Amino acid sequence: MTFVYQMLLTHFDSDWMQVRINCVNLKNADTTPKPDDYGADDAPNQFLLRNVGNDESVSSMLIEGYDSLKNAGYEQIVGLRDVYGENYKSIYNRSLEPAHVEQFCSDIRESLSDFIADVENVQLHFAVMEVECWLLEIMKRNVMLQLDSRLTTKWVKERLKIDFSHNLEYSLFHPAVKLSEILSSVGISYSKHWDDIKNIVFKLEKEDFAELYESGRSKSFSAFYKAIFDV
Repeated sequence: MTFVYQMLLTHFDSDWMQVRINCVNLKNADTTPKPDDYGADDAPNQFLLRNVGNDESVSSMLIEGYDSLKNAGYEQIVGLRDVYGENYKSIYNRSLEPAHVEQFCSDIRESLSDFIADVENVQLHFAVMEVECWLLEIMKRNVMLQLDSRLTTKWVKERLKIDFSHNLEYSLFHPAVKLSEILSSVGISYSKHWDDIKNIVFKLEKEDFAELYESGRSKSFSAFYKAIFDV
């Protein structure tokens, strides 16, 4: 939620009158932190971000919420989830073969058509293997150096054996662990907690997201970005 929130906010240059972003936690709503709602109620660009709390629940929440969102006037309904998870591991173990990833995504997308008649108005996107892979691709541009001046790509390659010149989508099975290891090497924590997440994500700028899209380094991110902004 926080990643997408920042992507939307920066895309519209934090223009209060141009964008409205509402954030809702569907699980543990009273105890799970989330970004503040932003923008004017009558802004021309309206977004509702719903955190379902579990990757495996994204499809079911798309199905259950489709009618109400459509009736509320939303023109596009987009789901986003990680590929990494227990379901993927139970089928493909630790495979990073593109064909396995693509088959996993295809099977879940196809299942939506069994429950949603006009499924063309619904999109389901996957972060390969986790959204932390997208973060790593973006962070290497300048955010890692903002966090700590030692965090050069050379530092990461020498100490963590992660080569940013490689295709990270199909070389990191559990990107969240790798991100945690990178930050831990300079004494910074990352455990998906709110403070850890916002310390990174709120440093991302419009150009960071756009550069990753234009670079083509992450096909899964580019597909998601294109779907949201219709580029």
